Amino acid sequence: MGDIGSWWVTSQEFRSGEELIGAFYANYMRSGARPLGGKLYLTDQRLLFSPHLLDSALGGEPMWIDLEDIERVTDAEPRAEPAESEHDDSPAKLHVELTDSTRESFVVSDLDDAIEEIAMLVA
Repeated sequence: MGDIGSWWVTSQEFRSGEELIGAFYANYMRSGARPLGGKLYLTDQRLLFSPHLLDSALGGEPMWIDLEDIERVTDAEPRAEPAESEHDDSPAKLHVELTDSTRESFVVSDLDDAIEEIAMLVA
């Protein structure tokens, strides 16, 4: 089946019949923990985050979200006022709102393209 990833990020296995749609440099903005640097991958089945090897060695783990569990994707622009926490809405982020009412956030290269590509697959 092969792996999703490259030499500098942790690999994740493709599912049967899964096809890679896009990839973006990203920071995963974990709630209550420091952000992880790495790459965000979009397939026809999932949205996957693979931390770079340094963050992986420091305990960062890959994560994925099945597309069927995504309610919608939005962006959050930077606030004019200082944020309540050091990672809250600064800079602009990709917010992935899930059907269970939780949300995952990523700072992503090519934010508009990422939102457009993900939204097309979850619509």
